Amino acid sequence: MRADSLLKRMVTRWQHRTSEPGSSERGDTLVEVLIAMIILGVASVALLAGFATSIAASAEHRNIASLDASTRIAANEAIADVQQQAQAAEGTPTDPFTCSPTARNTSRSNTP
Repeated sequence: MRADSLLKRMVTRWQHRTSEPGSSERGDTLVEVLIAMIILGVASVALLAGFATSIAASAEHRNIASLDASTRIAANEAIADVQQQAQAAEGTPTDPFTCSPTARNTSRSNTP
């Protein structure tokens, strides 16, 4: 019951304070506005710094991905060159769509 009466007194005081025509709560003071602007400025600087960091990290990741793709392309070209040289040394055709004569003979001999 004591908390209930305390709450009633607080509500009564708040109603009385806001209902007075000459109360000191007419608006915000210049100091309050300046403090609020400083707080907002600090928060916005922190957000902008976070955005700048994420943009820099994204650019670095993009560069690494580009380098990785270039490395893979170079490796695939090197593998293709080695395979072509090995096929040329064996005397097999370098065109993957051309069948060798031995492959045609073995496929015919397997059919009944």
